[in-house]
Amino acid sequence: MKKNNISRHILLTILLTLTTIFSYGQNCSSISGTKDKKTGTETIGGITSSKDFYSLLIHKKINHADKSIGSNYTISLNAASRVLLSDSVLNTKGTFEFLLLDNSTVTVKNVTYKNNPMEQCCSLGFQAEIEEDQIKLLAKSPIVTLKVIEIMLTTSFAPKKQKQQQTICACLLTRQ
Repeated sequence: MKKNNISRHILLTILLTLTTIFSYGQNCSSISGTKDKKTGTETIGGITSSKDFYSLLIHKKINHADKSIGSNYTISLNAASRVLLSDSVLNTKGTFEFLLLDNSTVTVKNVTYKNNPMEQCCSLGFQAEIEEDQIKLLAKSPIVTLKVIEIMLTTSFAPKKQKQQQTICACLLTRQ
């Protein structure tokens, strides 16, 4: 009987240790990434979805080979659409506007557009680099409503998805 209890305690200890090792602070188990050994870069990020089931990806690129190159952050939105963008629109830059939980607004310029960004039919992609200060804002007050100004696309996020955004941003900020 005692041997069985010891086995359970050992198994429980191993599981708790592995859980702690593989989720670094802030419950970052929702963050994943890739490393390119040739270039020394690592890309990590997380994804959540809007009420319209549009995918919002927030990721960070870290150059471990050359520390003089700072990390850069990118935010991408993939939206289902039956209509694709014309070439003239694809060659322009747009603007994201985020309405945050604290009712402040963040504007991100130089948004690029792409038809079928996931190489599958019927979707639009919007992507822009954002500053670390903006990621810090999102970690404190997540996006409630996201607009792509020139396209007139608006989507909103449920409270649970807002919490996921905060977790993703906090994890990206802590990852070096």
